[in-house]
Amino acid sequence: MLNMIRPVQTRIAVTTFGASFCSARGDVRRRRRRMATRPRPKQRLVKSALTLVSQHGFADAGLAELTAASRASRNSLYQHFPGGKAELIETSTGLAGRRLSRYIDAATSTGDPYAWIDRFIELWKRVLVASDYQTGCPVLAAALADGEPRVQAAATAVYEDCQQKVATALARSGADEKAARVFASMLMSAVEGAVARSRAARDVTPSTTSVTRCASCSTPSSPAPPR
Repeated sequence: MLNMIRPVQTRIAVTTFGASFCSARGDVRRRRRRMATRPRPKQRLVKSALTLVSQHGFADAGLAELTAASRASRNSLYQHFPGGKAELIETSTGLAGRRLSRYIDAATSTGDPYAWIDRFIELWKRVLVASDYQTGCPVLAAALADGEPRVQAAATAVYEDCQQKVATALARSGADEKAARVFASMLMSAVEGAVARSRAARDVTPSTTSVTRCASCSTPSSPAPPR
């Protein structure tokens, strides 16, 4: 009888061990998948910096807020950004610039310059309304970072790149190259100013009227269509 029981007990033990081992391996695989999909500390820091600066500006996006929002330690921040907060915001400004550059490429790929401007306006109207007017332009916030030349230089580089993209698109549509550069500069300034005014007024009207009026007066192409 004992000889019959022992093999059964052995099989049960082996089966139980096998199930436990498979379950453990499954847990490990699931943890690895979660770790693979979860953004790493550096990515979290950059994205959190982008959000906080666009909402509160450079000065009010402190280290405590940045590390708390990104769930990263100060040691991690300085490991990835030895230059501290300035280097982090410089990097997040570059990320904002790349996103804006892609949007300009998409917005200017079809239609005429008036359609492009409408798309720029609609983008910012959506951002402002969706954030309850809490989110502004992170590039403008970086440009206003007094005493932080590397951060301001990053903002200037973004503006110049975006301005050049708009000017190139205008020239491609038939505008004079010099006039296209002047208008692209005016448009960038009008959009940034309109976004700041809309945040202050908690109203999208300045974003619509200011930029549209600038476009109708200055676009280096055919006369403005009726509005």
